[in-house]
Amino acid sequence: NGYNGFLIPKSKNISGYYTEDYPTNMRSKNFLSEIKNVDWDVIKKLVEKMEVLINDVKLREKIGENGKKLIDSKFSIEVRNKKLKKLFDEKIK
Repeated sequence: NGYNGFLIPKSKNISGYYTEDYPTNMRSKNFLSEIKNVDWDVIKKLVEKMEVLINDVKLREKIGENGKKLIDSKFSIEVRNKKLKKLFDEKIK
């Protein structure tokens, strides 16, 4: 929270968040009808975090840089190649 983004709690108005089949249930009629019930507490928290980012250039840049580092460390082509090589090596043995 504040390192590479902000954590905002899930809405308590949506029971579908708390089921074993989440997120695959997101297209169910029940889930789609539940998300139409706006949880103003969640909206308020989201607005607060967005205002922090709008008003704090250094934090915004830090979060952006940290987010890029995270993505690069987990999903760069080099990381993907190492994982694939390891997988192939294990299967060949």
